Amino acid sequence: SIQQVNAQLQRVADAQNVRGVVFILREFDAGLATLQNLRAAILRLRAAGKEAIVYTPYLDMAHYYVATAADLIVVPPSSRFEVLGLYTETTFLKDSLERVGLSAEVVQISPYKTAFDRFSRSEMSPEHRRQLNWLLDDQFDMITTGMATGRNLSQAELKVLIDQAPLTPDKALEKGLIDHIAYDDELAGRLGSRM
Repeated sequence: SIQQVNAQLQRVADAQNVRGVVFILREFDAGLATLQNLRAAILRLRAAGKEAIVYTPYLDMAHYYVATAADLIVVPPSSRFEVLGLYTETTFLKDSLERVGLSAEVVQISPYKTAFDRFSRSEMSPEHRRQLNWLLDDQFDMITTGMATGRNLSQAELKVLIDQAPLTPDKALEKGLIDHIAYDDELAGRLGSRM
């Protein structure tokens, strides 16, 4: 659990005989709150004077957001920078319910109260669309601000690179999105020589 990870990282931060941590991020699927929590834990570790290195073959939005909290990002030659943005999906069930003889009776107090739209509408209302766009824009702003800060880039520079994605590891290295390219079996040797 994220609580166990936080507790373990606090023990590492308090340990006098530990210089840093290598995080190997592989195919995790987590919500934004969990990603923020993990990213904050890495930043706390760094604030305690420990080095944080992330090795990941995945450079999608979730992995890269967490990785940018680290001092160094190392990826294999097979990876690709694929931070492509955010999206959301909404399923509307009104037509399906009608096919089986059901309908939902919904009292809507405001056009912005859309919790039961999925049962009472066949498509998204303009107000629902505005809310989702606002939410996605706000989250994208928060995520790209964190990423840009972690890589010493401006948010505008990062957004330009996101618009150019996908990028090869060499291009990502050239643009400052990552720090090193190495296979996982080379990682120990490279860390030993301080890369």
